[in-house]
Amino acid sequence: MSSVTISDTTTSGSSSNFLGAAPDIDERTLENSVRVVPDTDAGIAICDSIVWSAQKLIFNAARITSKCNGERPWPKAALRSKGKNYKRNCSTRFLQQQCAKVAPRFYQPLMAASTLTAARLPSDWPDGPIKTDKYRRRLTETIRSWPKWDYFLQGVANEITKYGLGYASWFDEYEWRPHLLRMDKGFVPQGTELMDEDLEFFVVKWFYHPSQLLELLKSNVGAKREEWKKAACVEAINHANPPPLGPTFDKWRDYENLVRQSVWSVAYWKSMRLIDTYHLFAKESSGEVSHYVYWRDGTSNGAKDGSDSRLLYESKDEYDSINDVVVPIPFGYGDGSIQGSWGVGQLLYDMANQVEIARNEAMDAQSNQGKLKLQVAEGRNVNDVKLTINDDLMTVEGAQFASPGAATPANPAGFKALDDEFTMWALQIVGNYVPPIPLQPSDTKATAINAAQQAENEVQNNNLQNFLKHIAYVIAGMGRRLAKRGSPDEAAKAFRKGLLEEDQLTEEEIKLLTDQPTIQTIAEFTPQLAAARAQWAASRQANPNSAGLYDPRKLEEIQSQAIIGGKAVLDYCIVPEQDGSTDAAAARQQTIENVVLDSGQNVQVLAGDKHATHYAVLQPHVQAAMQNPNPDLPALHAAAQHLGAHYAAGVSTKTFPDDQINPQKSFLAELGKSIQQHAARAMATQQTKMAMSQMGPAPATQQAQPQQSALLTGAAQ
Repeated sequence: MSSVTISDTTTSGSSSNFLGAAPDIDERTLENSVRVVPDTDAGIAICDSIVWSAQKLIFNAARITSKCNGERPWPKAALRSKGKNYKRNCSTRFLQQQCAKVAPRFYQPLMAASTLTAARLPSDWPDGPIKTDKYRRRLTETIRSWPKWDYFLQGVANEITKYGLGYASWFDEYEWRPHLLRMDKGFVPQGTELMDEDLEFFVVKWFYHPSQLLELLKSNVGAKREEWKKAACVEAINHANPPPLGPTFDKWRDYENLVRQSVWSVAYWKSMRLIDTYHLFAKESSGEVSHYVYWRDGTSNGAKDGSDSRLLYESKDEYDSINDVVVPIPFGYGDGSIQGSWGVGQLLYDMANQVEIARNEAMDAQSNQGKLKLQVAEGRNVNDVKLTINDDLMTVEGAQFASPGAATPANPAGFKALDDEFTMWALQIVGNYVPPIPLQPSDTKATAINAAQQAENEVQNNNLQNFLKHIAYVIAGMGRRLAKRGSPDEAAKAFRKGLLEEDQLTEEEIKLLTDQPTIQTIAEFTPQLAAARAQWAASRQANPNSAGLYDPRKLEEIQSQAIIGGKAVLDYCIVPEQDGSTDAAAARQQTIENVVLDSGQNVQVLAGDKHATHYAVLQPHVQAAMQNPNPDLPALHAAAQHLGAHYAAGVSTKTFPDDQINPQKSFLAELGKSIQQHAARAMATQQTKMAMSQMGPAPATQQAQPQQSALLTGAAQ
């Protein structure tokens, strides 16, 4: 049976105008017969094409970097050629100041969040809330134990707010710590849409130290795997060299960073041996993702065994989805594409130039204030002018005053007003401004301020939500790798062991928590919403009508989470809550609750309680109280309510023993009848006492002697 080609793309990437090979399929079986990357030539051609399409982005990023690093408003040569060396030409770092205001608004909520994941077990899952909380707590603690976590967040926030986009990526199926890739290190095809699950290619420019590549090769050989090509890796390690900086576009931004670092010589990007590589992740027609690593300085037959030294690594169908490889993080929607997301650098670059020029003009005007103006007949005579000062006498030869007392005027207030206006425009553009409060009360101004603040909040919340949603995808990827079976990483081993042994989660529960779609953000755990929750909790505590409806302990915890250092309050100040996840702990807790019930107070039944255990401890206690001829009715009524609540919750969550459902249902019915009978007898006794009291005192002959009455009273007391 012949095959049909879906497109006109040839199988050789080097001779095709398209990225990747056409997936030739059989007409009957529709089975794929050709890889998207058929050979090394095609793979390197794909990488070069995708990287080349980003040259304008890299050029703009280099200009932004230069401006933030203190680029002067005028080139020195331009001023010199125009005879204007006298003009001030210094950077006031306007663009850097504006960019620095935005990034902290993104990463600080993450650093203060009570948890880094919104993953949860289903609401009707047995012990679901308790186990969800344990998973969230352990994942958050594990991620924050990574020393580079805070710097990773700061780097991501700075990259996307300044340049518009960045990437979090993983190169290994077990490595849970993501790499932060700048927009000139990670690349996707031009026009790729935001959150596109059909991302076909992802390319990474990456440098390996020889020791790093050697360690990867040793681990691969030790595990008897063949993804890393031994001959090619040995060739790359032995011929590693410092990569020249050069004038190529992909190193423009690196050059600006070298200027910032005050490197005297920029002949080499780094003064150490490095291996310049491409990582190529290609999505196959099956949806799985293949992974290739190419040595850019290799040759087609450069290895000692005659093999292609350019191909260092090859793993076909390594990942189930491209989401397991990379999470693009944009600053905003832009035009809907990843490359169309602009950061503050792009938004304010042109304005920053104008601000720098205006500020230098203001300094020139202020410096020249009060200087006298002289006039010569012709410009060529300017060098013949002689100024002589003798005590209180000043003479000028070869020129005359332009006018009596003529001097260069200056208007500092005007320049200051212009600078303030520029700054306000800049803050409005990036959407992170707070309008000034008017000095005089004005309803019109107040309305304008409120409207501006509302608009500013909408912009902030939209951008922050967008950032937190993408970070949630990153954290979900970290959680999947930490919980992966067989991981050689020590942190991942400890994470799994803690979940299984200490937290008593099952493999099914771990999979549910790590594999569920991450459609929520972690915004609900940030300080802003924590303060709102604390205000609500305080209102519940102050409302007498809310008594018994809410767990007082939980209300206290909600308020503690909203303050700085709230974690320390929870850890050291609040008495730890007993773990109700085991039968022994649940039995102990119910024994304590029995004392409270005996006082006639109600005790709330929590969704995470082990209801069958609580019921088994309380039921004999209630049965004994029923046998008392004169039971304490308020206490018995509170215990009966608590017992019935555990029974109903246990039956609904299917945690109550099946063979006990009907017998205990009958017991609860008898308990209800018994309480009604005791209540009826108590009511009859009370009515009898009231009737006797209305009949008046007994005859004098039946009254006790005064001395005997006092003794009886004292004995009673």
